Amino acid sequence: MRTFLLYYALSAHHFSMWATTTSAIFLLLLWLDLGLRKSIPRFAPLFSAQRTTLITTILIIHLSILLCALPFLIWFLQSHPPTILLLATIIYLAQGTQSIIRLAYHAYFLNKPFNIIATSSSVLELAALVSALILLPTHLLLMTTLTITAISSVGVCVIAYRAFFYPSFRLRLSATPDTAINFAGDPEFSSTETPTSTTYRQFFTHSLIMWITTIIKSFSERNFLLLLITSSSGVAVANIFKLANDGALFFYRIIIKTIGVADTALLAHIETGHESRGEKNSMMISAVKEVVAKTARLILPLLGILVVICFVPNRLYTPDVFHAFLLMTIGYILETILIPYERLLEVRRRYLFLFLSYLPYIGVMILLMFTLRISSIGLLPLLLCIHIVRLVSYLLIRVCTYYIYRI
Repeated sequence: MRTFLLYYALSAHHFSMWATTTSAIFLLLLWLDLGLRKSIPRFAPLFSAQRTTLITTILIIHLSILLCALPFLIWFLQSHPPTILLLATIIYLAQGTQSIIRLAYHAYFLNKPFNIIATSSSVLELAALVSALILLPTHLLLMTTLTITAISSVGVCVIAYRAFFYPSFRLRLSATPDTAINFAGDPEFSSTETPTSTTYRQFFTHSLIMWITTIIKSFSERNFLLLLITSSSGVAVANIFKLANDGALFFYRIIIKTIGVADTALLAHIETGHESRGEKNSMMISAVKEVVAKTARLILPLLGILVVICFVPNRLYTPDVFHAFLLMTIGYILETILIPYERLLEVRRRYLFLFLSYLPYIGVMILLMFTLRISSIGLLPLLLCIHIVRLVSYLLIRVCTYYIYRI
C-alpha cells in the first residue's frame, strides 16, 4: 500500500530516492546478517536455558557491527540530503535490532505476540502516511514518509524488546496464555543443559556457512536488483520494478511473515530431541510434510486473488508493470512450496548438498552481472532468467532431500 501510494504521489526522482534509500538499508542489513537468521532458530533449543543472555549478547554484538558498517551506508547515500541520511541511519539501526528480536520470538514459537506488535505498528504507519498524503504538500512527503518509518521501527523495537524479556507485558499484549515459552523448560522440545564448547563451535560454524549462503542469494534479491537496475537501466525502469515487485511481495510476505522461522525452529527442536534416530527421522519427515501442507493452504486463497487480478481490467498499472508483477508472483509462490526442503538440509547441516544445489544459480548470476549488460537484456527477460535459475536451485534441493530422506 505504501509503495503504491508513494508511486502516484511522489515525483519519479523522489520515489527513486525513497526506493534506493530503503533498498540500501535492507541490503546492508542482509549482508551484515552474520548467518543469524538461520542459526538462531536452528540452535535455539540448545540455548533455551540461557535464552535471555544469548539474545542480549547477540543484540549487543550485532549493534556494534551495524555501527561499524554505518560509514558504508552513508557513503552509498552521500548524494542524499543530510536529513535523509539521519533518518536512514535511525531506520537502519532500528531495523537491524528489530530483525534479531523478531528471530528470538519466532525461534521460541512466539510468532503471535510479535506479529500483533508489528501489525499494529504497520496499521498506524499506513494511517499516518495516508494523513500526510492528504494534508501535506508533495515536496514534504519524502521526508515525512521516512520520519514515520523511523518512528514506527523504533517503537516496534522498544515494545518487542520489553515484551520478550518481561512475559507479563507480553501476556497483556496477546491476551492469550503464554504456553509457547514453556518450550524453554520442556525437555521434550529443548535442552536445559549448559551448552558445551562443541555447541558454541557448531553455532559459529553454522552461522558462518549460512552467512555465505545468504550473501550468495542476496544477488538475486529485490534490494540488490533495484540498485543494480537503477544504475544500469535508469530510474524509470527501476521504479517499474519496485512497483511490480512490491505487488508480488504482497503474496509472498503473507506466507513468509506468517510462518517466519517457525519451520526451522520446529525442525530444530525435533533434531535436538532425545528420541531414537529412527523416531527422529520419522518425526522430521512428518514435520516437513506438515510445513509444506500448511504453506500450500496459505497459498491456495492467494492464487484465487491472483486469478481475479488477471481477469479484472485495471488502469492503475501499465502492461509492463503487470507482466513483471505476474512473473515475480508466480516465482515467489513456487519457491515458498520448496523452502521447507531447504530448511531441512540447513537444520541437518548438509552443507555440501546446499552448495551443490546453488552452483547453477551462482554461475548464471556471475554471467548476468559480469558478462552481459543488464540494460541490453530488458527487465522481463532478466526477471524470468533470475526466477528460473532460483527455481532450479530449489528443485535441486528438493531432489537432494528425496535422495537422502526419501521425502
